[in-house]
Amino acid sequence: MPRGKQKRGAKAEAIRAAFDELGVNTAPKDVIAKLAEGGIKVAPAQVSNIRTKLLGKAGRPGPRGRRAGRVMTNGLTVSQLFEIKKLVDSVGGADHMRQALDALAQLGHS
Repeated sequence: MPRGKQKRGAKAEAIRAAFDELGVNTAPKDVIAKLAEGGIKVAPAQVSNIRTKLLGKAGRPGPRGRRAGRVMTNGLTVSQLFEIKKLVDSVGGADHMRQALDALAQLGHS
């Protein structure tokens, strides 16, 4: 005997109800097993997608890496290092910058 067509979104609603009952941190396989008891067949990807939406932004990990403007171990920020690099490039490289800094240091001691 053919079954009638399910209402649009019925499986999604059943998945949400299962997460309400079992908890949002329940593994997708447990939700699938719970729904299979009621005769509802769903794919693991669909369960995971709905779980992600239920968790919202709070359940997602944050961005990785350093944030711009954070202080490095030498006390300089990333943006300060970029500015120094521009200055070094403008005087002709690191060797010329060292010579200029040595000359500047000698001016201060005289």
